[in-house]
Amino acid sequence: LDLEQKVLHRNESFENSGPIPPQVGMPTTYTVIWTVDSRYNDARNAVVKARLPSEVEPTGKQMPQSAQLSYNSEIREVEWHVGDVATGARGGEVSLVAFQIKFIPSAGQRGAAPQLIYEARVEGEDAFTSRQISDTASGVPSTLPDDPSVSEDTGRVQ
Repeated sequence: LDLEQKVLHRNESFENSGPIPPQVGMPTTYTVIWTVDSRYNDARNAVVKARLPSEVEPTGKQMPQSAQLSYNSEIREVEWHVGDVATGARGGEVSLVAFQIKFIPSAGQRGAAPQLIYEARVEGEDAFTSRQISDTASGVPSTLPDDPSVSEDTGRVQ
């Protein structure tokens, strides 16, 4: 399985709001995008999980609406039941979900570029070999490495 995790402030999925750079005590919203693909064989029962830092909460907005996305507030974990994943995005369709998060920086984060989401992990079963397969994607800091509208300076908490 191949998992990609991006966080963007400017994107087509949701209209995000709040200050860039993020400011202590003020909410800024971002869009998390997860994509899953299967490199060699079809996969079954794929699930993606990632935890959120204490200053970050999901807003409840997601695309597509039909995605089986849930949030466990006790362990601060977002979980997406992807289901079956075709090899190499057959037909040009990768499994994708986008959801919005809200970040309210604390005073202790001033000058830092804190994580907005921690490492994500996908697990599933290879449909041909019946073996468990997985992949991980790095956590994403507020400097948003995949968003050209945010730089190292504009990603640091003010």
